[in-house]
Amino acid sequence: MVNKDPANSHAVTWTGAGAPTGNVTVTCLGTCTNALTDNNSTVLVGGTPAVTVPVPTTLTNPTSYTVCAGCLVTMTYGTGTSQVATPVFSPDESSFYGSVTVTIADSTAGSTIYYTTNGTNPSASSAEYTGPLTFTVSTNLKAIGVAAGLTNSAIAENKYDLLTQAATPTFSPAAGTYSTAQTVTISDATPNATIYYTTNGTTPTTSSTVYTGAITVQSTTTVKAIAVASGVTNSSVGSATYTIN
Repeated sequence: MVNKDPANSHAVTWTGAGAPTGNVTVTCLGTCTNALTDNNSTVLVGGTPAVTVPVPTTLTNPTSYTVCAGCLVTMTYGTGTSQVATPVFSPDESSFYGSVTVTIADSTAGSTIYYTTNGTNPSASSAEYTGPLTFTVSTNLKAIGVAAGLTNSAIAENKYDLLTQAATPTFSPAAGTYSTAQTVTISDATPNATIYYTTNGTTPTTSSTVYTGAITVQSTTTVKAIAVASGVTNSSVGSATYTIN
Protein backbone atom coordinates (compact mmCIF):
# COMPACT_ATOMS: atom_id res chain seq x y z
CA MET A 1 0.00 0.00 0.00
CA VAL A 2 1.67 3.23 -1.12
CA ASN A 3 0.73 6.92 -0.93
CA LYS A 4 1.77 7.82 -4.46
CA ASP A 5 1.24 11.56 -4.10
CA PRO A 6 3.26 12.69 -1.07
CA ALA A 7 2.55 16.36 -1.77
CA ASN A 8 -1.00 16.05 -0.44
CA SER A 9 -2.86 14.32 2.37
CA HIS A 10 -4.50 11.07 1.39
CA ALA A 11 -6.77 8.57 3.07
CA VAL A 12 -5.39 5.05 2.76
CA THR A 13 -7.88 2.29 3.54
CA TRP A 14 -7.09 -1.24 4.63
CA THR A 15 -9.29 -3.63 2.70
CA GLY A 16 -7.88 -6.98 3.72
CA ALA A 17 -9.70 -9.45 5.94
CA GLY A 18 -8.73 -9.52 9.59
CA ALA A 19 -6.33 -7.15 11.33
CA PRO A 20 -3.39 -5.82 9.28
CA THR A 21 0.03 -7.26 10.02
CA GLY A 22 3.47 -6.24 8.89
CA ASN A 23 5.15 -2.83 8.83
CA VAL A 24 4.51 0.78 7.93
CA THR A 25 7.38 2.84 6.54
CA VAL A 26 7.08 6.65 6.58
CA THR A 27 9.59 8.82 4.76
CA CYS A 28 9.22 12.55 5.36
CA LEU A 29 10.05 14.64 2.31
CA GLY A 30 9.54 17.84 4.25
CA THR A 31 8.56 18.97 7.72
CA CYS A 32 5.76 16.92 9.29
CA THR A 33 4.50 15.83 12.67
CA ASN A 34 1.78 13.20 12.63
CA ALA A 35 2.71 11.43 9.44
CA LEU A 36 0.20 8.62 9.74
CA THR A 37 -3.03 8.57 11.70
CA ASP A 38 -5.60 5.85 12.28
CA ASN A 39 -9.16 7.09 12.83
CA ASN A 40 -7.79 10.44 14.05
CA SER A 41 -5.39 8.80 16.52
CA THR A 42 -1.68 8.97 15.93
CA VAL A 43 -0.20 5.70 14.76
CA LEU A 44 3.22 6.82 13.68
CA VAL A 45 5.15 10.07 13.92
CA GLY A 46 7.26 10.55 10.85
CA GLY A 47 10.87 11.57 10.79
CA THR A 48 13.95 11.86 8.65
CA PRO A 49 15.36 9.44 7.67
CA ALA A 50 12.55 6.96 7.17
CA VAL A 51 10.92 5.40 10.23
CA THR A 52 9.58 1.85 10.16
CA VAL A 53 7.34 0.42 12.90
CA PRO A 54 5.03 -2.59 13.20
CA VAL A 55 1.36 -2.05 12.45
CA PRO A 56 -0.53 -1.98 15.76
CA THR A 57 -2.32 -5.23 16.39
CA THR A 58 -5.43 -3.44 17.65
CA LEU A 59 -6.39 -1.85 14.36
CA THR A 60 -9.99 -2.36 13.35
CA ASN A 61 -11.13 -3.71 10.01
CA PRO A 62 -11.52 -1.83 7.78
CA THR A 63 -9.19 0.93 8.93
CA SER A 64 -8.59 4.30 7.27
CA TYR A 65 -5.17 5.87 7.46
CA THR A 66 -4.61 9.57 6.81
CA VAL A 67 -1.23 10.55 5.45
CA CYS A 68 -0.01 14.10 6.02
CA ALA A 69 1.29 16.28 3.20
CA GLY A 70 4.96 15.86 2.52
CA CYS A 71 5.18 12.16 3.43
CA LEU A 72 5.62 9.03 1.43
CA VAL A 73 4.03 6.02 3.15
CA THR A 74 4.55 2.40 2.22
CA MET A 75 2.62 -0.32 4.02
CA THR A 76 3.26 -4.03 3.82
CA TYR A 77 0.72 -6.34 5.36
CA GLY A 78 -0.38 -9.91 5.66
CA THR A 79 -3.69 -11.15 4.39
CA GLY A 80 -5.05 -11.92 7.85
CA THR A 81 -7.66 -14.60 8.33
CA SER A 82 -10.10 -14.36 5.47
CA GLN A 83 -12.21 -17.50 6.03
CA VAL A 84 -13.94 -19.04 8.98
CA ALA A 85 -12.40 -22.32 10.14
CA THR A 86 -14.16 -25.49 9.03
CA PRO A 87 -16.43 -26.92 11.75
CA VAL A 88 -15.36 -30.12 13.49
CA PHE A 89 -17.67 -33.01 14.45
CA SER A 90 -17.30 -35.20 17.53
CA PRO A 91 -17.46 -38.13 17.26
CA ASP A 92 -16.46 -38.40 13.62
CA GLU A 93 -16.92 -42.16 13.30
CA SER A 94 -19.11 -43.11 10.36
CA SER A 95 -21.26 -45.85 11.92
CA PHE A 96 -23.19 -46.42 15.13
CA TYR A 97 -25.65 -48.73 16.81
CA GLY A 98 -28.96 -47.45 18.15
CA SER A 99 -28.17 -43.75 18.43
CA VAL A 100 -25.29 -41.29 18.34
CA THR A 101 -24.94 -37.81 19.87
CA VAL A 102 -22.82 -35.37 17.87
CA THR A 103 -21.32 -32.03 18.88
CA ILE A 104 -20.06 -29.43 16.41
CA ALA A 105 -17.34 -26.87 17.17
CA ASP A 106 -15.62 -24.07 15.27
CA SER A 107 -12.32 -22.48 16.27
CA THR A 108 -13.12 -19.06 14.78
CA ALA A 109 -14.08 -16.66 17.56
CA GLY A 110 -17.61 -15.29 17.27
CA SER A 111 -18.62 -17.68 14.52
CA THR A 112 -22.10 -19.20 14.20
CA ILE A 113 -22.56 -22.75 12.96
CA TYR A 114 -25.39 -23.71 10.60
CA TYR A 115 -26.14 -27.29 9.65
CA THR A 116 -28.32 -29.63 7.62
CA THR A 117 -29.14 -33.31 8.11
CA ASN A 118 -30.69 -34.14 4.73
CA GLY A 119 -27.59 -34.02 2.55
CA THR A 120 -28.13 -30.48 1.22
CA ASN A 121 -25.40 -27.86 1.56
CA PRO A 122 -25.95 -25.57 4.56
CA SER A 123 -26.18 -21.77 4.44
CA ALA A 124 -26.89 -18.98 6.89
CA SER A 125 -30.57 -19.80 6.37
CA SER A 126 -30.16 -23.37 7.63
CA ALA A 127 -30.75 -24.54 11.18
CA GLU A 128 -28.46 -22.85 13.70
CA TYR A 129 -26.42 -25.16 15.89
CA THR A 130 -27.14 -24.52 19.56
CA GLY A 131 -26.25 -27.82 21.20
CA PRO A 132 -25.60 -31.56 20.75
CA LEU A 133 -27.55 -33.41 18.06
CA THR A 134 -28.82 -36.96 18.61
CA PHE A 135 -29.46 -39.23 15.61
CA THR A 136 -31.38 -42.50 15.68
CA VAL A 137 -31.39 -43.04 11.91
CA SER A 138 -28.69 -42.81 9.26
CA THR A 139 -27.89 -39.13 8.75
CA ASN A 140 -25.76 -37.08 6.37
CA LEU A 141 -24.62 -34.15 8.53
CA LYS A 142 -23.17 -31.01 6.95
CA ALA A 143 -22.16 -27.74 8.64
CA ILE A 144 -20.57 -24.37 7.94
CA GLY A 145 -19.18 -21.60 10.12
CA VAL A 146 -20.25 -17.99 9.53
CA ALA A 147 -18.72 -14.82 11.00
CA ALA A 148 -19.01 -11.12 10.22
CA GLY A 149 -16.29 -9.82 7.88
CA LEU A 150 -15.08 -13.28 6.89
CA THR A 151 -15.86 -15.72 4.12
CA ASN A 152 -18.03 -18.63 5.19
CA SER A 153 -16.09 -21.76 6.07
CA ALA A 154 -15.71 -24.78 3.88
CA ILE A 155 -18.47 -27.35 4.35
CA ALA A 156 -17.79 -30.04 6.94
CA GLU A 157 -19.53 -33.33 6.22
CA ASN A 158 -19.88 -36.71 7.86
CA LYS A 159 -22.26 -39.58 7.15
CA TYR A 160 -23.47 -41.34 10.28
CA ASP A 161 -24.75 -44.78 9.31
CA LEU A 162 -27.12 -46.62 11.63
CA LEU A 163 -26.11 -50.26 11.82
CA THR A 164 -29.14 -52.53 11.99
CA GLN A 165 -27.36 -55.86 12.43
CA ALA A 166 -24.92 -56.91 15.11
CA ALA A 167 -21.35 -57.40 13.97
CA THR A 168 -20.19 -60.94 13.24
CA PRO A 169 -18.12 -62.39 16.11
CA THR A 170 -14.39 -62.86 15.61
CA PHE A 171 -12.01 -65.47 17.01
CA SER A 172 -8.49 -65.38 18.40
CA PRO A 173 -6.29 -67.11 17.52
CA ALA A 174 -7.39 -67.44 13.93
CA ALA A 175 -8.70 -70.72 12.60
CA GLY A 176 -5.96 -73.10 11.51
CA THR A 177 -3.86 -76.14 12.28
CA TYR A 178 -2.02 -76.29 15.60
CA SER A 179 0.17 -78.85 17.34
CA THR A 180 -1.13 -78.11 20.82
CA ALA A 181 -4.43 -77.26 22.48
CA GLN A 182 -5.63 -73.68 21.90
CA THR A 183 -7.31 -71.17 24.17
CA VAL A 184 -9.88 -69.41 21.99
CA THR A 185 -11.46 -66.06 22.76
CA ILE A 186 -14.52 -64.71 20.97
CA SER A 187 -15.23 -60.99 20.67
CA ASP A 188 -17.76 -58.73 19.01
CA ALA A 189 -17.71 -55.03 18.03
CA THR A 190 -21.37 -54.44 18.87
CA PRO A 191 -21.79 -52.58 22.17
CA ASN A 192 -23.44 -54.67 24.92
CA ALA A 193 -23.78 -57.70 22.67
CA THR A 194 -24.24 -61.21 24.09
CA ILE A 195 -22.38 -63.97 22.26
CA TYR A 196 -23.79 -67.48 21.91
CA TYR A 197 -21.64 -70.33 20.61
CA THR A 198 -21.45 -74.03 19.78
CA THR A 199 -18.51 -76.40 19.47
CA ASN A 200 -20.25 -79.32 17.75
CA GLY A 201 -20.65 -77.76 14.30
CA THR A 202 -24.31 -76.79 14.73
CA THR A 203 -25.57 -73.28 14.10
CA PRO A 204 -25.84 -71.30 17.34
CA THR A 205 -29.07 -69.69 18.55
CA THR A 206 -30.09 -67.77 21.64
CA SER A 207 -30.60 -71.16 23.27
CA SER A 208 -26.93 -72.07 22.81
CA THR A 209 -24.20 -71.60 25.41
CA VAL A 210 -23.55 -67.98 26.42
CA TYR A 211 -19.92 -67.01 25.96
CA THR A 212 -18.44 -65.80 29.24
CA GLY A 213 -14.75 -66.44 28.78
CA ALA A 214 -12.02 -68.21 26.82
CA ILE A 215 -12.69 -71.73 25.47
CA THR A 216 -10.04 -74.45 25.54
CA VAL A 217 -9.92 -76.48 22.31
CA GLN A 218 -8.02 -79.74 22.83
CA SER A 219 -9.04 -81.61 19.69
CA THR A 220 -10.15 -80.70 16.21
CA THR A 221 -13.21 -78.48 16.70
CA THR A 222 -15.38 -76.06 14.78
CA VAL A 223 -16.47 -73.13 16.93
CA LYS A 224 -19.47 -71.14 15.72
CA ALA A 225 -20.90 -68.00 17.29
CA ILE A 226 -23.53 -65.30 16.89
CA ALA A 227 -23.92 -61.90 18.58
CA VAL A 228 -27.25 -60.63 19.89
CA ALA A 229 -27.95 -57.04 20.98
CA SER A 230 -30.98 -54.89 21.68
CA GLY A 231 -32.27 -52.80 18.79
CA VAL A 232 -30.48 -54.70 16.02
CA THR A 233 -30.92 -58.04 14.31
CA ASN A 234 -28.76 -60.99 15.25
CA SER A 235 -25.37 -61.17 13.60
CA SER A 236 -24.31 -63.52 10.88
CA VAL A 237 -22.69 -66.73 12.10
CA GLY A 238 -18.97 -66.54 12.71
CA SER A 239 -17.07 -69.81 12.38
CA ALA A 240 -13.53 -71.01 13.02
CA THR A 241 -12.17 -74.54 12.70
CA TYR A 242 -9.16 -75.54 14.81
CA THR A 243 -7.30 -78.65 13.71
CA ILE A 244 -5.19 -80.07 16.52
CA ASN A 245 -2.51 -82.57 15.39
